[in-house]
This record gives sequence, structure tokens and C-alpha cells, in this order.
Amino acid sequence: MHRTLFGVTTLALVAPAFVAATTTSAAADPSAGLDDGAHVWRAASAKGPRLVRPAKIGQAKIGMTVEEAMATGEFKQDVPNPPCDPIKLQPTKSYRTQYVVSVADDRIVEMNATGDDMATPTGTRIYSTYRRIERDYGAALSKPREVGYGQWGVYLHRGKKGPNRRWIGFLFGEALVEDGALGRNDIMTLMGVTKGKRPPLMLDGC
Repeated sequence: MHRTLFGVTTLALVAPAFVAATTTSAAADPSAGLDDGAHVWRAASAKGPRLVRPAKIGQAKIGMTVEEAMATGEFKQDVPNPPCDPIKLQPTKSYRTQYVVSVADDRIVEMNATGDDMATPTGTRIYSTYRRIERDYGAALSKPREVGYGQWGVYLHRGKKGPNRRWIGFLFGEALVEDGALGRNDIMTLMGVTKGKRPPLMLDGC
């Protein structure tokens, strides 16, 4: 039996100084060597989905400074978010409900996507099935492992082991480990990207 866990729609602290928004909607990545425009499904946005890759969403990369991120034109800065702290970097326009950005020491350390206007270059997006994600990434995809709040997740990485390894993770928020193995028809509910360490695939309140 699968149960919806409402805790998966908000972001957990991965560093003491990060600031993130609570959102209702989040991301993933492609296989190396694929044409970034080749197989992406079109979304509601007039410009199509914002692409999610290991350690990158849109033009923003993990490790960028706030100033560098603002220069991409994809964010607003220090957006009021009562009763929580201001949001250090909030995506602009319709993307503000699509993904959240965590900042620590003035640098992007994590990004999480839950919106349906986000996609990897292969076309994987929120609500894609495990079967679809396996098809897209094949042997490059990790085996399912317990993540988040006792849920299933899978990962993909690029680069050598160490601080510069680029990660993307896929959370199956309604598939609980205690209920048995991850099924081919279970749906992905969150995409997280980091660098150096695997994304925790958790979103918690402010």
C-alpha cells in the first residue's frame, strides 16, 4: 500500500545558512552526450520546460554565487516569505512554484524541483514512472535506495568521485520502503540536484 506523505513538499536544511521557499511544486537530469533539445516534451510554459541536469537547473549551477545566479536573469533576490526568512533566490515568473534553491555562505548548494514545467533533456519530468526513468538512463541509474522519509529514490551522477561530482536524484514520494520494493509504475515526485554529495531529496517547511 502506498501513502502520500505531505512532508515531501517543503525543503530540509542541508547547511546552517541556507534559505529556501516552501513550494507546492520540483527536478532531474540527462544522459551524457544527448542533444539537450532533442527529446524534451513541451510544457505549459510558452518557452517550454526548464531543463534539469546533474548539479544544474536552467542556467543556475550548484556552487554559483548569489550574484552569479542573479546575472542569469532567472531569479529574484531576498523575496519576503513570512513567517519564514526571506527567500534568498526565488525563480522568476511561473517558475517560482516549480523549484526551490538552497543557499549557504552566499552560494547555491542544492536545488529541488516538484513542478510539472521542469524536465530533463530526455523528457523525464515530475510524475514520470520508474519504468520511464530506467528507460531513459539505463545502467547509469543507481539501484533504488531508501531516502527522504523512508521513501524510495534513485540517483545519477556525472564526473569522478569527490567534491566536483555532479548529482541528480529522483524521489518516489508515495512509494514507501516499508511497503515493499519500488514498482515500475511508481511515480517520481521530486528531482534534486547537488554537487559532491547525493541530494537528500527532502523538502521541510521554511
